[in-house]
Amino acid sequence: MKPEWSSDREPNLDPAVEEAVRGVMAAIADLDTAVIRAQNLDIQAILDQPTEVNDSYMLSLSMMSDASSELQAYAARVQRGECQWSEIELAQPLPPEVYELKTSPLFDWRLFPAPSPMQVDTPPARPQSSQYVYDDYDEEDQAPDSWLE
Repeated sequence: MKPEWSSDREPNLDPAVEEAVRGVMAAIADLDTAVIRAQNLDIQAILDQPTEVNDSYMLSLSMMSDASSELQAYAARVQRGECQWSEIELAQPLPPEVYELKTSPLFDWRLFPAPSPMQVDTPPARPQSSQYVYDDYDEEDQAPDSWLE
């Protein structure tokens, strides 16, 4: 006598075992997909493209065991919020990795543009002499032309 059920599953299969089998089968399907993608990958195209240097790349580079002490110190400053990775060219001393990354054709440094010289803010307008307060103010005293005087 043939058992009657509507699916291909075993009628007395434990639900936990069935779930585990489904998980294994899904993992096998994912592995098959990864193999197909790897086989269709153009390795030369990847090798011809420069690696993009960005915040996460610099963080990863600073966490490597052979990273320079300068780069590790700068990473600690970034973590404390004192500076940003895009400002690394202003670091003193400059980590040697920066020079190597900028001069190598294998890396794309465009996300970190060259730092512009610090802009000097224009000084505020000189207040009128009546706004100055002096302890020993005489009417002959004039407000200085510059704060340097």
